[in-house]
Amino acid sequence: MSSGSSRRVSDRDDTRELSRLQRRVGKLEHLLDVVDGIVWEADSRTFQFSYVSRQAERLLGYPLEQWTSERDFWSSHLHPDDRERAVRYCAGAARGGRGAEFEYRMITADGGVLWLHDIVTVDTTDPSAPMLRGLMIDITSRKQTEQRLARQHQALLGLAKSAELARAEFPDFSRLALETAAQTMGVERNSVWLFNRDRSVLRCEDLYERTPHRHSDGVELEAANFPRYFAALAAGRFVAADDARTDSKTSEFAESYLIPLGITSMLDAPLRVAGEVIGVVCHEHVGATRTWTQDERDFAASSANFVELSLEAQRRKEAERLARSAQRQLLAQQRLETERVERELERIRDRLVEQTRLSTIGQVAASIAHELRNPLGAIRNAQFFLTRRLADGEPKWSEHLGIIEQEVNSADRIIGNLLEMTRVKEPRKERVDLAEAARSAFERIEGRAAVELEARIDPGSRLIEADREQLQQVLAELFNNAVQAMDGRGGIRVTAHVTGNEDLITVADDGPGVAPASRDLVFEPLYTTKAKGTGLGLPICRQIIERHGGSLALMEHGAAGACFAIRLPRGRR
Repeated sequence: MSSGSSRRVSDRDDTRELSRLQRRVGKLEHLLDVVDGIVWEADSRTFQFSYVSRQAERLLGYPLEQWTSERDFWSSHLHPDDRERAVRYCAGAARGGRGAEFEYRMITADGGVLWLHDIVTVDTTDPSAPMLRGLMIDITSRKQTEQRLARQHQALLGLAKSAELARAEFPDFSRLALETAAQTMGVERNSVWLFNRDRSVLRCEDLYERTPHRHSDGVELEAANFPRYFAALAAGRFVAADDARTDSKTSEFAESYLIPLGITSMLDAPLRVAGEVIGVVCHEHVGATRTWTQDERDFAASSANFVELSLEAQRRKEAERLARSAQRQLLAQQRLETERVERELERIRDRLVEQTRLSTIGQVAASIAHELRNPLGAIRNAQFFLTRRLADGEPKWSEHLGIIEQEVNSADRIIGNLLEMTRVKEPRKERVDLAEAARSAFERIEGRAAVELEARIDPGSRLIEADREQLQQVLAELFNNAVQAMDGRGGIRVTAHVTGNEDLITVADDGPGVAPASRDLVFEPLYTTKAKGTGLGLPICRQIIERHGGSLALMEHGAAGACFAIRLPRGRR
C-alpha cells in the first residue's frame, strides 16, 4: 500500500473517532442538561465559571454566556444576606482541598429568590490551578415548606398558649385564631360559622378580612341549599377546593357567594363536638386560584381543633356559671324560705300569744260581765226612775242624770267589746257594695259633721265578698279613730282596687298619724293612747278581717295622717 493510501485510511479513522467523540460529548452535554440541577465548573481562586449546564438559564433566567463571562457572577448574584457566609465557606473548602455542601440563596433575573443546595468538589489534578466542580440543586420548594411549617408551628403554639384560650372566651379566641390564620397562610378572608339548634342555618359568628383588618358577623346560609358541601364537610378533616367555583364540593356557592365576593379557592375545616359537625372554619382566597399544600390543609384542620377547644371551654364555663348561679339561687330560695317559715312561725307565735291574751281577757270579761251588767242595769233603772220623777225646774239634776246615763252606756259598750273578743263568730259572706258599706259606716260616727268622706273605688273592687255587718263594724272603727284623731275636722279617703287575687282597701285620714313608738303596738289588746280608750277596737277589727282570710295593717304611705290597709281575698265575681 502506498503512503497516500495509508494517509487516506488514517484520515478516515480520525474522522470516525472524531465523530464518535462528538457523539459522546453530545450525549454527555445532554445528560448534564437533563440533570435536575446546575452542573458547573469554576476557578477555585476567582470563582469564575468556566462551564454551567443549561439548567442554570432555566432556573435563574440569566444567559449562559453571562455566567461564564462575568468574573464575579456567582458572588454578585448571591442574596445579600448570604453573600459573605457563602463566599467564605466556599473559599475555605477550596483552600483545604476538600469538598463541601452548603445552602444559600441567589437572586433570579426577574428579581425573585432561589434557594440552592450546592455540592462542591475540589479537583487538584493540577496543583497549581485546582478547579471547583459542583452541582446546584433547587431546594426552594423545600425551604418554602420548611418556612411555612415553622410559621404554622409558631402560630399553633401561640394559640395553645394564648390568654384568650385560657380564659375560655370564645369570641376573643375566635378573633385571634382568624387573624393568626390569615397572617400565617396569607389568606384574605377567614371566618367561623356555627349551626343553629336544628342545623338548618349556618350563621357567620366572625368574619375577618385581612386587607382592611375588619371583623364582621351575621351572614346566614340555608343548609338545605348546599347538600354536596355539607356532605363533604362531614366526611373528612377538611374540604380543599383549589378552584372553588368549579369543584363539585363547593360550586354550589359560586353564583350567590363566591363570584360576588371574588373568592376563587376555599379551604374549610369542620368543627366537631362529640363527633357531630357543629360548624366550620373557612379560609377563602381572593385572586388567582390557589393550590392548597398538604401542610396548609393540616394547619387548617389543627387550627380548627383549637377553635373547637375554645368553644367547648366556653360552653363548659357557661354551664359551670349556670350551675353556680342555680346553686346560688337555690341557696337564696332556701334562705328566703327559711326566713319566711321563721317569720310565719313568729307570726303564729305572736298570734297564739295574742289569742291567749284575748282568751284570758274574754274569760275575765265573761266571768265579770254578769256581775257588772246587773249593777249597771240597776243604775240605769234608777236613773230612768229619777229622770221621770224629776221636776222640770231642776236643770242641775237633769245634767247629772244625763252624765250617769252616758257613763252607763260607755261601760256597757266596753263590756260588749270584751265579750266580742271571746265570741268566735264566722263571717256570713255575701256580695257587698263597698261604697254603700262605707257610707253606712260613716253615718254611725259621732262628731263627723266637719269631716268629708271621699271614696275612690275601682269598678273591679266595688262588689266584694264579705260579711256586711262585720265589714261595716271594721270601717266604722277606722272612721271613728280618724275623726277623733282629726278633732272632728279634715278628710277621710277610702280607696279600693284589685291587686293579684286580692282586693286592697285603704282608709287614710288627715290627722297627725301614728307615732313611731306606737306603730308596732296599735293592734295589741288594751293598748291605747286615748284618755278614754279601751285598746280593743283595732284588735277586734283585725280578728274580723282575719276570719275573712285577709289582713289588716298600718301602712307607710309617705303622707301626713294614718293609713290602714285591708286585704281581702277575691271571691268569684
